[in-house]
Amino acid sequence: MRDEGPGFQVTPVRAMAEALPAPHWPNRPTTLAETMRVVGQLGERFVVSGAEHRDGWLAATALSDAEIAGEVAARGRAAGVEDAKAGAVLFLQTYAYRVAAPLLAAWVLFGRLPDISAGNVLLRFGADGRPSALALREPRMTGLPHDRLPDAEGAASGDLTGAAIRLLLAEHLLPLHDRVRAQYRLGGLLAKGAVTSQIGLILTWIDAHSTVPLGQNRRDRHWTSSNGRATALPVRAGRARCCTCPRAGPRASPSGAGPVALAYKAPHKGYCGGCPLKKPAEIRASQEKKFAERPTGDLLADWQLPRSASPAGQFPAPASRSGTGGTR
Repeated sequence: MRDEGPGFQVTPVRAMAEALPAPHWPNRPTTLAETMRVVGQLGERFVVSGAEHRDGWLAATALSDAEIAGEVAARGRAAGVEDAKAGAVLFLQTYAYRVAAPLLAAWVLFGRLPDISAGNVLLRFGADGRPSALALREPRMTGLPHDRLPDAEGAASGDLTGAAIRLLLAEHLLPLHDRVRAQYRLGGLLAKGAVTSQIGLILTWIDAHSTVPLGQNRRDRHWTSSNGRATALPVRAGRARCCTCPRAGPRASPSGAGPVALAYKAPHKGYCGGCPLKKPAEIRASQEKKFAERPTGDLLADWQLPRSASPAGQFPAPASRSGTGGTR
Protein backbone atom coordinates (compact mmCIF):
# COMPACT_ATOMS: atom_id res chain seq x y z
CA MET A 1 0.00 0.00 0.00
CA ARG A 2 1.41 3.39 -0.98
CA ASP A 3 2.63 5.69 1.78
CA GLU A 4 0.74 8.96 1.51
CA GLY A 5 3.13 11.03 3.59
CA PRO A 6 5.76 11.18 6.33
CA GLY A 7 5.17 10.44 9.99
CA PHE A 8 3.16 12.47 12.48
CA GLN A 9 4.11 16.11 12.83
CA VAL A 10 3.30 18.36 15.78
CA THR A 11 2.70 21.92 14.61
CA PRO A 12 1.29 25.05 16.29
CA VAL A 13 -2.36 25.84 15.61
CA ARG A 14 -2.55 29.24 17.27
CA ALA A 15 -0.49 31.19 19.79
CA MET A 16 -1.79 31.46 23.35
CA ALA A 17 -0.39 33.11 26.44
CA GLU A 18 1.91 30.82 28.37
CA ALA A 19 0.97 29.45 31.79
CA LEU A 20 -2.66 30.50 31.79
CA PRO A 21 -4.27 30.27 35.23
CA ALA A 22 -6.31 27.16 35.86
CA PRO A 23 -10.08 27.64 35.55
CA HIS A 24 -12.04 27.54 38.79
CA TRP A 25 -13.45 24.11 39.55
CA PRO A 26 -15.95 24.05 42.46
CA ASN A 27 -15.48 20.90 44.53
CA ARG A 28 -12.59 19.73 42.39
CA PRO A 29 -11.48 16.18 43.32
CA THR A 30 -8.68 16.21 45.85
CA THR A 31 -7.16 12.83 44.95
CA LEU A 32 -6.20 11.02 41.77
CA ALA A 33 -8.55 8.18 42.72
CA GLU A 34 -11.51 10.58 42.93
CA THR A 35 -10.46 12.27 39.70
CA MET A 36 -10.42 9.00 37.81
CA ARG A 37 -13.67 7.88 39.44
CA VAL A 38 -15.43 10.89 37.92
CA VAL A 39 -13.71 10.26 34.59
CA GLY A 40 -14.93 6.66 34.68
CA GLN A 41 -18.54 7.86 34.79
CA LEU A 42 -18.19 8.86 31.13
CA GLY A 43 -18.15 5.22 30.03
CA GLU A 44 -16.52 1.85 30.52
CA ARG A 45 -13.62 2.70 28.24
CA PHE A 46 -12.77 5.71 30.41
CA VAL A 47 -12.30 3.57 33.53
CA VAL A 48 -8.85 3.11 35.07
CA SER A 49 -8.67 0.03 37.29
CA GLY A 50 -6.48 -0.60 40.30
CA ALA A 51 -3.05 -1.93 39.40
CA GLU A 52 -3.31 -5.29 41.14
CA HIS A 53 -1.10 -7.72 39.26
CA ARG A 54 -3.51 -10.50 38.36
CA ASP A 55 -3.46 -13.10 35.64
CA GLY A 56 -4.45 -11.73 32.28
CA TRP A 57 -2.81 -8.30 32.63
CA LEU A 58 -0.16 -7.44 30.03
CA ALA A 59 2.35 -4.62 30.31
CA ALA A 60 1.99 -2.29 27.34
CA THR A 61 5.77 -2.32 26.88
CA ALA A 62 5.85 -6.13 26.88
CA LEU A 63 3.41 -6.77 24.02
CA SER A 64 5.25 -9.04 21.60
CA ASP A 65 4.67 -9.14 17.86
CA ALA A 66 3.00 -12.52 18.33
CA GLU A 67 0.63 -11.14 20.99
CA ILE A 68 -0.24 -8.17 18.79
CA ALA A 69 -0.89 -10.55 15.88
CA GLY A 70 -3.22 -12.60 18.08
CA GLU A 71 -5.23 -9.55 19.12
CA VAL A 72 -5.35 -8.28 15.52
CA ALA A 73 -6.73 -11.64 14.38
CA ALA A 74 -9.29 -11.64 17.19
CA ARG A 75 -10.33 -8.10 16.33
CA GLY A 76 -10.81 -9.06 12.69
CA ARG A 77 -12.88 -12.13 13.56
CA ALA A 78 -15.12 -10.13 15.87
CA ALA A 79 -15.72 -7.53 13.15
CA GLY A 80 -16.28 -10.10 10.43
CA VAL A 81 -13.17 -9.00 8.54
CA GLU A 82 -10.80 -11.52 6.96
CA ASP A 83 -8.21 -9.08 5.63
CA ALA A 84 -5.29 -8.82 8.08
CA LYS A 85 -4.65 -5.16 7.26
CA ALA A 86 -8.23 -4.22 8.07
CA GLY A 87 -7.97 -6.15 11.34
CA ALA A 88 -4.76 -4.26 12.17
CA VAL A 89 -6.46 -0.91 11.62
CA LEU A 90 -9.41 -1.94 13.79
CA PHE A 91 -6.96 -3.05 16.49
CA LEU A 92 -5.13 0.30 16.36
CA GLN A 93 -8.44 2.16 16.60
CA THR A 94 -9.71 0.34 19.67
CA TYR A 95 -6.29 0.37 21.35
CA ALA A 96 -5.86 4.11 20.78
CA TYR A 97 -9.35 4.86 22.09
CA ARG A 98 -8.88 2.79 25.26
CA VAL A 99 -5.52 4.35 26.11
CA ALA A 100 -6.34 7.94 25.20
CA ALA A 101 -9.84 8.19 26.71
CA PRO A 102 -8.91 8.43 30.43
CA LEU A 103 -6.15 10.96 29.79
CA LEU A 104 -8.23 13.22 27.55
CA ALA A 105 -11.21 13.17 29.91
CA ALA A 106 -9.13 13.96 33.00
CA TRP A 107 -7.49 16.77 31.04
CA VAL A 108 -10.72 18.35 29.78
CA LEU A 109 -12.63 17.96 33.05
CA PHE A 110 -9.91 18.77 35.58
CA GLY A 111 -6.68 19.85 33.87
CA ARG A 112 -4.89 16.68 34.99
CA LEU A 113 -2.96 14.11 32.97
CA PRO A 114 -2.75 10.58 34.39
CA ASP A 115 0.48 8.91 33.32
CA ILE A 116 -0.64 6.61 30.53
CA SER A 117 2.82 6.27 29.00
CA ALA A 118 3.48 2.71 27.88
CA GLY A 119 5.83 2.04 30.77
CA ASN A 120 3.07 2.77 33.29
CA VAL A 121 0.13 0.94 31.68
CA LEU A 122 -1.18 -2.59 32.13
CA LEU A 123 -3.85 -3.94 29.78
CA ARG A 124 -6.27 -6.83 29.69
CA PHE A 125 -7.68 -7.89 26.32
CA GLY A 126 -11.08 -9.40 25.65
CA ALA A 127 -11.88 -12.24 23.29
CA ASP A 128 -12.72 -9.67 20.59
CA GLY A 129 -9.22 -8.19 20.56
CA ARG A 130 -10.26 -5.00 22.32
CA PRO A 131 -8.40 -3.78 25.43
CA SER A 132 -11.17 -4.42 27.95
CA ALA A 133 -9.38 -3.00 30.99
CA LEU A 134 -6.56 -0.57 31.72
CA ALA A 135 -4.59 -0.06 34.91
CA LEU A 136 -1.70 2.15 36.01
CA ARG A 137 1.41 0.59 37.52
CA GLU A 138 1.98 3.68 39.65
CA PRO A 139 -0.43 6.53 40.50
CA ARG A 140 1.33 9.35 38.64
CA MET A 141 -0.09 12.47 37.04
CA THR A 142 0.99 15.75 35.45
CA GLY A 143 -0.84 18.93 36.37
CA LEU A 144 -0.49 22.68 36.39
CA PRO A 145 1.90 24.20 38.95
CA HIS A 146 0.62 23.96 42.52
CA ASP A 147 -1.83 21.14 41.65
CA ARG A 148 -0.68 18.43 44.06
CA LEU A 149 -2.58 15.27 45.01
CA PRO A 150 -1.79 13.24 48.15
CA ASP A 151 -2.25 9.84 46.47
CA ALA A 152 -0.20 10.48 43.32
CA GLU A 153 3.35 11.23 42.32
CA GLY A 154 2.99 14.56 40.57
CA ALA A 155 4.85 16.49 37.90
CA ALA A 156 4.15 20.17 37.27
CA SER A 157 3.86 21.66 33.80
CA GLY A 158 2.76 25.02 32.47
CA ASP A 159 2.12 23.42 29.08
CA LEU A 160 -0.31 20.54 29.49
CA THR A 161 -0.69 20.31 25.73
CA GLY A 162 2.97 19.42 25.31
CA ALA A 163 2.81 17.03 28.27
CA ALA A 164 -0.25 15.28 26.82
CA ILE A 165 1.42 14.87 23.44
CA ARG A 166 4.47 13.39 25.12
CA LEU A 167 2.56 10.95 27.36
CA LEU A 168 -0.08 9.88 24.87
CA LEU A 169 1.71 9.98 21.53
CA ALA A 170 5.49 10.00 21.92
CA GLU A 171 5.58 7.59 24.86
CA HIS A 172 2.78 5.21 23.91
CA LEU A 173 0.67 5.33 20.75
CA LEU A 174 3.25 6.31 18.15
CA PRO A 175 5.73 3.51 18.97
CA LEU A 176 2.85 1.00 18.76
CA HIS A 177 1.63 2.64 15.56
CA ASP A 178 5.09 2.22 14.01
CA ARG A 179 5.27 -1.45 15.00
CA VAL A 180 1.82 -2.36 13.69
CA ARG A 181 2.33 -0.38 10.52
CA ALA A 182 5.61 -2.16 9.78
CA GLN A 183 4.24 -5.59 10.72
CA TYR A 184 1.20 -5.27 8.44
CA ARG A 185 2.68 -2.92 5.82
CA LEU A 186 -0.05 -0.34 6.28
CA GLY A 187 -0.14 2.88 4.28
CA GLY A 188 0.72 6.09 6.08
CA LEU A 189 -2.71 7.75 6.11
CA LEU A 190 -4.46 4.50 6.94
CA ALA A 191 -2.30 3.85 10.01
CA LYS A 192 -2.17 7.45 11.18
CA GLY A 193 -5.90 7.84 10.74
CA ALA A 194 -6.49 4.87 13.02
CA VAL A 195 -4.92 6.92 15.83
CA THR A 196 -5.94 10.51 15.08
CA SER A 197 -9.58 9.66 14.36
CA GLN A 198 -9.99 8.22 17.84
CA ILE A 199 -8.74 11.42 19.50
CA GLY A 200 -11.51 13.33 17.77
CA LEU A 201 -14.12 10.71 18.66
CA ILE A 202 -13.12 10.75 22.33
CA LEU A 203 -13.32 14.54 22.58
CA THR A 204 -16.71 14.48 20.86
CA TRP A 205 -17.96 11.88 23.37
CA ILE A 206 -16.70 13.96 26.32
CA ASP A 207 -18.40 17.02 24.85
CA ALA A 208 -21.71 15.20 24.39
CA HIS A 209 -21.81 13.63 27.86
CA SER A 210 -20.55 16.42 30.09
CA THR A 211 -21.28 20.07 30.73
CA VAL A 212 -17.94 21.08 29.27
CA PRO A 213 -18.58 21.80 25.56
CA LEU A 214 -15.24 21.89 23.78
CA GLY A 215 -15.96 25.09 21.88
CA GLN A 216 -17.52 27.05 24.75
CA ASN A 217 -14.38 28.32 26.46
CA ARG A 218 -11.69 29.25 23.95
CA ARG A 219 -9.29 30.25 26.70
CA ASP A 220 -9.19 26.72 28.06
CA ARG A 221 -9.75 24.42 25.10
CA HIS A 222 -9.23 24.42 21.39
CA TRP A 223 -10.13 21.60 19.06
CA THR A 224 -10.40 22.39 15.41
CA SER A 225 -10.11 20.92 11.98
CA SER A 226 -8.08 22.95 9.49
CA ASN A 227 -8.83 22.20 5.84
CA GLY A 228 -9.83 18.72 6.94
CA ARG A 229 -6.24 17.78 7.65
CA ALA A 230 -5.68 18.09 11.39
CA THR A 231 -7.22 16.90 14.63
CA ALA A 232 -6.11 19.23 17.42
CA LEU A 233 -5.80 18.40 21.08
CA PRO A 234 -7.56 20.56 23.73
CA VAL A 235 -5.59 23.26 25.52
CA ARG A 236 -5.42 24.43 29.11
CA ALA A 237 -2.15 26.34 28.84
CA GLY A 238 0.69 26.94 26.44
CA ARG A 239 0.25 26.61 22.70
CA ALA A 240 -2.34 24.59 20.84
CA ARG A 241 -0.86 21.82 18.77
CA CYS A 242 -2.32 19.27 16.46
CA CYS A 243 -1.63 15.82 15.10
CA THR A 244 -1.41 16.34 11.37
CA CYS A 245 -1.58 13.98 8.44
CA PRO A 246 0.73 15.87 6.03
CA ARG A 247 -0.16 16.29 2.38
CA ALA A 248 -3.70 15.03 2.83
CA GLY A 249 -6.03 15.75 -0.05
CA PRO A 250 -8.41 18.72 -0.02
CA ARG A 251 -11.31 16.53 1.10
CA ALA A 252 -9.37 14.19 3.35
CA SER A 253 -10.53 13.80 6.92
CA PRO A 254 -8.37 13.44 10.07
CA SER A 255 -8.78 9.69 9.65
CA GLY A 256 -7.25 9.86 6.19
CA ALA A 257 -7.93 6.88 3.96
CA GLY A 258 -8.84 4.63 6.87
CA PRO A 259 -12.66 4.84 6.67
CA VAL A 260 -12.62 4.43 2.91
CA ALA A 261 -10.46 1.31 2.98
CA LEU A 262 -12.42 -0.26 5.83
CA ALA A 263 -15.73 0.43 4.12
CA TYR A 264 -14.61 -1.75 1.26
CA LYS A 265 -13.03 -4.41 3.47
CA ALA A 266 -16.09 -4.61 5.73
CA PRO A 267 -19.07 -3.28 3.74
CA HIS A 268 -21.54 -3.96 6.53
CA LYS A 269 -19.72 -1.38 8.69
CA GLY A 270 -20.61 1.49 6.38
CA TYR A 271 -18.81 4.83 6.14
CA CYS A 272 -17.75 7.02 9.05
CA GLY A 273 -19.60 10.28 9.63
CA GLY A 274 -16.73 12.41 8.35
CA CYS A 275 -15.71 10.13 5.48
CA PRO A 276 -13.95 12.16 2.75
CA LEU A 277 -16.06 10.40 0.10
CA LYS A 278 -19.12 12.26 1.38
CA LYS A 279 -19.98 15.72 0.11
CA PRO A 280 -19.43 18.61 2.59
CA ALA A 281 -23.17 19.32 2.78
CA GLU A 282 -23.86 15.67 3.63
CA ILE A 283 -21.21 15.72 6.36
CA ARG A 284 -22.64 18.94 7.85
CA ALA A 285 -26.15 17.49 7.84
CA SER A 286 -24.90 14.37 9.61
CA GLN A 287 -23.09 16.44 12.25
CA GLU A 288 -26.11 18.69 12.83
CA LYS A 289 -28.29 15.61 13.29
CA LYS A 290 -25.87 14.21 15.88
CA PHE A 291 -25.80 17.48 17.81
CA ALA A 292 -29.60 17.65 17.77
CA GLU A 293 -29.74 14.15 19.26
CA ARG A 294 -27.29 14.90 22.07
CA PRO A 295 -28.60 14.11 25.55
CA THR A 296 -29.84 17.07 27.57
CA GLY A 297 -29.94 15.38 30.97
CA ASP A 298 -27.82 13.06 33.09
CA LEU A 299 -24.68 14.93 32.04
CA LEU A 300 -21.43 14.72 33.95
CA ALA A 301 -20.54 18.16 35.28
CA ASP A 302 -16.91 19.17 35.51
CA TRP A 303 -17.30 19.80 39.25
CA GLN A 304 -19.36 16.69 40.00
CA LEU A 305 -17.86 14.37 42.57
CA PRO A 306 -19.03 10.78 43.01
CA ARG A 307 -21.64 10.30 45.72
CA SER A 308 -19.31 7.96 47.59
CA ALA A 309 -15.55 8.28 47.25
CA SER A 310 -13.44 5.29 46.35
CA PRO A 311 -11.25 3.78 49.08
CA ALA A 312 -7.82 5.39 49.15
CA GLY A 313 -5.62 4.31 46.29
CA GLN A 314 -8.37 2.46 44.44
CA PHE A 315 -10.01 3.32 41.16
CA PRO A 316 -13.68 2.85 40.27
CA ALA A 317 -15.63 -0.01 38.81
CA PRO A 318 -16.83 0.27 35.20
CA ALA A 319 -19.57 2.79 34.48
CA SER A 320 -22.86 2.00 32.81
CA ARG A 321 -22.22 4.15 29.73
CA SER A 322 -20.50 2.23 26.97
CA GLY A 323 -18.23 5.08 25.92
CA THR A 324 -18.03 3.70 22.42
CA GLY A 325 -17.94 7.11 20.81
CA GLY A 326 -18.47 5.60 17.39
CA THR A 327 -15.34 3.50 17.01
CA ARG A 328 -15.57 0.35 14.97
